[in-house]
Amino acid sequence: MEAKKIAVFGGGSGAQSLLEGLKTNPENFITVIINAYDNGKSTGKVREDYHTLGPSDARKNLVHLLDDRNPDARHIREFFSLRLEDRDMRNAGKILRAIAENDTKTIGKCSAKWNVYSRLPLEFRDPVSLGMRNYLGEIRKNGKKPDYSDFSIMNAVFAGIMGKKGCLQKATYLISDAMPLRGKVLLNSLQNLHLYAVRKSGNHHYGVVQDEAAIVSQAVPGRIQELFLLESPLHPDETDSLTSISPEEIKEKLRPRSVSPCLNPKVRDALRDADIIIYAPGTPHSSLYPTYMTSGLADCIADNTRAVKIFLCNIREDKDICGYSAPELFNTALSYLRRSSAAHFSAPLLVDYVFVNTPPLLHRSYISADIEYFRRSPEFQVMAENEFLRNKERNRRGMIRVIHTDMEDAVNSGKHNSHKLMSFVSHIPGMSCPEIPKIRMILTRGAVIFDVDQTLLDVRIDPVAHQKYEESLLNSIHFLRHKPVLIIPAAGKGSRLNADVPKPLYPVAGKPAIVHVLDLFSDFTEQIIILINPSHRQAFEQVLKKREERIVLVDHDIQTGEGRAVRDALPHAGGDCRDVIVAWADLIKGNREKIQKTLEMHYESGSSMTFPTMWEPNPYVAILRDEQDRVCRAAFRQYGEIHLRGEHDCSFFVINRNRLEQAAAALHTQYFHSDAGTYDFRDFGIPEPYGTDFKFLYLLQYLYEEGRPAVALPICKRNEFLGFNTKEEAGQIEAEYEFVPAGSVAMRQAV
Repeated sequence: MEAKKIAVFGGGSGAQSLLEGLKTNPENFITVIINAYDNGKSTGKVREDYHTLGPSDARKNLVHLLDDRNPDARHIREFFSLRLEDRDMRNAGKILRAIAENDTKTIGKCSAKWNVYSRLPLEFRDPVSLGMRNYLGEIRKNGKKPDYSDFSIMNAVFAGIMGKKGCLQKATYLISDAMPLRGKVLLNSLQNLHLYAVRKSGNHHYGVVQDEAAIVSQAVPGRIQELFLLESPLHPDETDSLTSISPEEIKEKLRPRSVSPCLNPKVRDALRDADIIIYAPGTPHSSLYPTYMTSGLADCIADNTRAVKIFLCNIREDKDICGYSAPELFNTALSYLRRSSAAHFSAPLLVDYVFVNTPPLLHRSYISADIEYFRRSPEFQVMAENEFLRNKERNRRGMIRVIHTDMEDAVNSGKHNSHKLMSFVSHIPGMSCPEIPKIRMILTRGAVIFDVDQTLLDVRIDPVAHQKYEESLLNSIHFLRHKPVLIIPAAGKGSRLNADVPKPLYPVAGKPAIVHVLDLFSDFTEQIIILINPSHRQAFEQVLKKREERIVLVDHDIQTGEGRAVRDALPHAGGDCRDVIVAWADLIKGNREKIQKTLEMHYESGSSMTFPTMWEPNPYVAILRDEQDRVCRAAFRQYGEIHLRGEHDCSFFVINRNRLEQAAAALHTQYFHSDAGTYDFRDFGIPEPYGTDFKFLYLLQYLYEEGRPAVALPICKRNEFLGFNTKEEAGQIEAEYEFVPAGSVAMRQAV
């Protein structure tokens, strides 16, 4: 698998085998996203004394991310595992003071296990000593006698740095900077919150309230019904009082106090830039679901339409998921993700692949695969291991692929086999790029490149230039390998033209209008689908007979709007296409550079739909925005919505295929009346008598209401893109503007 930016939702140890596998590619950059609501053992003592988040999972994941190629990694890992045990109690004070003073001789005399401190690199010992000095200083200042039983040394270090820096995230950064890591650890939120679960007790009459430590360690009959994050911990008396009432009454009392964590901005950036997003296994109600509750998290995941999103089901039961099946784990995760957003995202926007363990021997401790559940649902495509490894097509129609096989490691019971995981991930279509070795060979041999400012850059010796041009070439290759499909609705009557031929075949500047459209877009597309009236097929075939074979003519005699036409064209699109360009059949003049710019912005932003706009007086269609400048709908002059000056589209749109399929299907299902064979969009806000057509631009309002607004780019000048409705308009365009023959200039510039 080529180098990727990978975001992993993890906990303490559940993601360890996954991270070990991801590290096998030395160029992967891994971001582990965790919560810090742990309050067990010494972590709980740190939280109580310092009134801060718990460092336990941050500590564990820093170890998981160690670069094992570095000889210091082994010693750092060993030091992170050190705890004060009963045999250390007599020398506990001496051990901690020696670490604070960076005294390797004294600490080495305490016992053999502490000798590892002297083998640590100096740059790592510096923040460790700093943290321990601050920790001991706080103890002296408060006059508390600490309890060092089963105490993690690194928890004390984290606590001391948190006292100095003010928060756990900053402490994690400081310690990370002194470690040879293959990525970084980010907290879901910087808020200091406290986790509680409500579950039924054994007799089902009274409820049980569990804090984080109890969720992890106590197996209580009855499932967890709901999780709550509170700004202050419950007092023991309050917890006792809650156990005498029903679970429903407990939830009613806790809901007004529960808060949604504010998203860490660094997490937003990591999810936006990720090539792969992985929901790792772990203790769900402690390590994972509370993270999914973070406000706006689902929006960030759904926004990144370029990323491959993978859900890994647990292999064995844990104390909080006794009796759970794989579908239940998946659906519960979705429910908590949806709580983080005002938009109710469909599952395919949040997950592409689900990997389910099906062990060769059934045992009651295993999570039930329940593959039949997935097979019954139209949202899933179930595949066995061999079928998945043979299949090279991408997901189609927004379906989630469920891959089931034995994924357990033969040595580490209950853990995923990291090599098998990486084999599956590398077989996901689009996850590998065979051009990378060739690109690197070219760059390493020293291509001298002119940058935009005419500076000569030798990529052999300039690592910044090397990385820049490697990323640029890879982005170009991604575009070339995954060009969008072009859909042209050309089956309309064109009644205003009043000509003997349909408007797409009307000649302008010596060529039929449809040929001008193809000249504009052919460099940017892989496949071209043209919807035509069956009665005009022979004429279209005659005009297009010298064009490329990638054109598909689709008969479409249903005159109910472009939205319906585009919907009906999608089944003819190739399975590998991620995006679709929709262009009108009368777009006879355009700017290829602006088309290229629109495509680039679409790929970079990961938006649902992207299209350029221009400002003009009294537009036939005006693109409207809300107070936050988001595109919310289109206003039609035909409907009586007059705008003296407005933002007008440029007759083409780039849209994510999955979003297009979902939106078009939803609008068709809700507003099409099969008995009448027509639409009724009055409930969508369309006035009579215009609601009988499904206009393509109704998608703008639908995407906005779903929380996935389109992006309109006001980058075009007036008359840069022109279409026509009458012979007079066609003649005027022909007379006033020069038509440049099509070529491959745009694609040469792109690469």
